[in-house]
Amino acid sequence: MRPRSPEQIGRWIVVIVRWPQFVRWLQSQREESAGLDDHAAARVMALAAESQTAQALQTRLNDAGIQAAWTAELELLEFLRADVHPDLKLDLASAHGLW
Repeated sequence: MRPRSPEQIGRWIVVIVRWPQFVRWLQSQREESAGLDDHAAARVMALAAESQTAQALQTRLNDAGIQAAWTAELELLEFLRADVHPDLKLDLASAHGLW
């Protein structure tokens, strides 16, 4: 495992502080998968990439069986859709033990 960069840690801290309910959901997905490689964050990021609005994301998530209060957060959608270096993608957080 490569060391975490300050930029990675910074992005993860933003998510933890701004959207704790989303982070709790990610943690619960990991716990429910009991060590299986579930990729909840990658699924959410893929659905966010396909969504132009928070309502569209919420609809896609509901269709995928994901119902949570954080699904209507426009700022979270924008954060997930941001064009960032691949090393800064949130779906790497689980591999680094953040959630």
